Amino acid sequence: MRDKVAIVTGGAGLIGSAIVGAFHGMGAKVCTVDQDHARMETAYGAAGVPTSDRLPIMGDVAEESVAEQMVNEAVSRFGRLDSVVTCAYWNKEGTATDITLEEWNRCLAVSLTPTFLAAKHALPAIRDTARHGSLIAISSIHGSLPAGCKFMYATAKAALEMLVRSLAVDLTSEGLRVNCVAPGGVVGKSELFDPKGRTDVAASYLIGRYVEPDDIASAVLFLCSEQASAIAGHVLTVDGGTTIPLQDWLLHEVTRRSSAL
Repeated sequence: MRDKVAIVTGGAGLIGSAIVGAFHGMGAKVCTVDQDHARMETAYGAAGVPTSDRLPIMGDVAEESVAEQMVNEAVSRFGRLDSVVTCAYWNKEGTATDITLEEWNRCLAVSLTPTFLAAKHALPAIRDTARHGSLIAISSIHGSLPAGCKFMYATAKAALEMLVRSLAVDLTSEGLRVNCVAPGGVVGKSELFDPKGRTDVAASYLIGRYVEPDDIASAVLFLCSEQASAIAGHVLTVDGGTTIPLQDWLLHEVTRRSSAL
């Protein structure tokens, strides 16, 4: 990906900053979009991005003017655009009686609108400067699996995955491959505990450890690469195997009852 150009919205967050670092590590230039300038600079610094290659943009990714700005500035600064990753989200946990209409609207706006706006404004720029490229939306396992007090988040992520598939139907032939990465529970390195203290939690991951931000970043880079040129409209789950419905308890119960006969 040397000299290619990517935009990462929510680039100051846990997953977003890892994606920024991964793109930079592969030689790409990265524009980040977030509402916290200091955290964007921190993410750039942690990734080792020199000041001359940084392009942080402050703004609300649910606003069309910000989508236009990030695309225009990325192309103006770096001369092209190859990939956009929409990683920002907004959420508040609670039941339907706890959540206000304003909060509901905000969650949907931040979780869905940026991907639509990225497709709308990035496709012409990608087509004009790079001929073809990728749009990757960050979803969640909760896009297909609900959980307590996450109804708003789960609904937004489920809609996001359908948006990705629908955009892929319309835009793949136009030069934009649209895909989705659905992380499971992601834990930052600063949150990792001594293995002995997290054995019970890690046991629910088939890989024997937590999913980390770099795992998500690797999946994003793969989908943006030529190695994934035949993949479009796909939701790639990166959860360490936690969502596989194991039936060990049922087999154990059948064995126990059979032994008692």
